[in-house]
Amino acid sequence: MLAPSSLLSVGSATLTIVLSTTAKSRLRHRTPKASHLRLLLNIGHSHYFIEHCSLSIGRYASHVSAHVQGTRTRTASVAVTDSLIEAALAILEEAGLPGLTVRDVASRAGVAPMGVYSRFGSKDGLLEALFMYGFASLQAAIETPPTASPLTRLRTGCQGYRRFAIHNPQLYHLMFEQMLLLDLSPEAKDLAQRSFGTLVERVHAAMTSSELAGTSSTEVAQQVWSAMHGAVSLEIAGVHFATDRAQSFTAMLDALLIGMAPR
Repeated sequence: MLAPSSLLSVGSATLTIVLSTTAKSRLRHRTPKASHLRLLLNIGHSHYFIEHCSLSIGRYASHVSAHVQGTRTRTASVAVTDSLIEAALAILEEAGLPGLTVRDVASRAGVAPMGVYSRFGSKDGLLEALFMYGFASLQAAIETPPTASPLTRLRTGCQGYRRFAIHNPQLYHLMFEQMLLLDLSPEAKDLAQRSFGTLVERVHAAMTSSELAGTSSTEVAQQVWSAMHGAVSLEIAGVHFATDRAQSFTAMLDALLIGMAPR
């Protein structure tokens, strides 16, 4: 499932709005109406998918009309989209970006190649969907319990970052090594920036609690991210000489944070 592009809270209900790539493509071209809008409605412990939506774009507002369906029911269109994303992720990890073709993705998902184009517009649209899926997954991986201390939350989030990268090496490569080569939408770029924003927030909290020194949380966060990215990139590439790679990363992280502690 693609990452949420908008979150709206109304009383006790929460609406998570997900635009398909087809819809986002139309929005970028300023077409007045976009279809294929998916909503997930959470009320208490019940979950409902809202399908068959249309979004009319105005200058200051939008109007959504929808048909509500139960949790266990998914339209064939949504099921196919999910299958295509899953197929693309599997092929990406098996064959890398050069081996990812529309034909192979469609074949693995059990649909015609036109099914990819009708949902994502192009191969670039499919890559953007994978990019957004990756950053939504990374954001989930670095989430930590709010009850922990700021420095513990920072440390735990960094460990989650490594686990995500090691478990999804080709997706990680797409997200960070191919970012500038992709024709990304503003929504995709914003989603990518949120992960770094979370790191800045964790660093700022640790600085506020006097667990880290420094005057710029953004600058310190950049240093932490540079160290993490370098370490996991070397590990993914197989350029690593430590016996226990996880322990080596932990030792690197400890040394980094100790060096950033107030003196």
